[in-house]
Amino acid sequence: MNRLRKNLITLILAVITLNVSAQDKGSVSDLIKEGVQLNDQGKYAEAIAAYRDIIKLDDKVYGPEHPVTLNDRMDLATALQADGKYPLAETEYRAVIKLQEKVLGPEHAHTLNTRNNLAEMLDDEGKYSEAEKECRHIIEIEKKVVGPEHRLTLNSRGNLAVAVIGQGKTEEAETRVEEVLKLMEERLGWDYPDTVNFTVRFATALAHQNKKQQAIDIVERAEERARKNLGPDHSLTQKYAGLLRTLKGQ
Repeated sequence: MNRLRKNLITLILAVITLNVSAQDKGSVSDLIKEGVQLNDQGKYAEAIAAYRDIIKLDDKVYGPEHPVTLNDRMDLATALQADGKYPLAETEYRAVIKLQEKVLGPEHAHTLNTRNNLAEMLDDEGKYSEAEKECRHIIEIEKKVVGPEHRLTLNSRGNLAVAVIGQGKTEEAETRVEEVLKLMEERLGWDYPDTVNFTVRFATALAHQNKKQQAIDIVERAEERARKNLGPDHSLTQKYAGLLRTLKGQ
């Protein structure tokens, strides 16, 4: 069950418990169907509207600083990012981080996760120097709070590698990637979403730095493993195959 589904179910229970109007109960029921479906289908532009409606109900039921409201606002920022609306996403991420630091504390897992998402978006936006600074700061906190090999820390280290290569520091980035990718595969699994996301993002960053053959080599290894273990028609195999076609200009 994804986080959106969990948050929406929690919201329904709160609405019922707090005796919010029947109209609002119906609205939440409709949103649970619409929001989950849009999220699953990757229809981000439509999902953004659904998230905004969910957040309005969050504000009414929980209040604007409740962790559930802040989680849904982070999901809104993620949808904005996926839809390419980077300035809006960055504004939303930073607003959520400010509230999370106030309500949950700067070392809380939710706060660190949102900061990770912001760093990844800064990478995607090409703000590599800013992303590097954010990543280094987050990593120091994460090493202290959850350890150097925790999923959150590994994601931050991956984001740092992308930020470093984005500035043309290929040798430093490749050293970091070898270690991070190895740890991700060992701790999380080679087919875990975070590992897949990092593999795709790093290969794409390499290609943007005119290191296309190195990018192809990375994706070919990943595609071969997915094909062998999951089959040629699996969505992950197809994801890597599609990226390979793009990298090869096919």
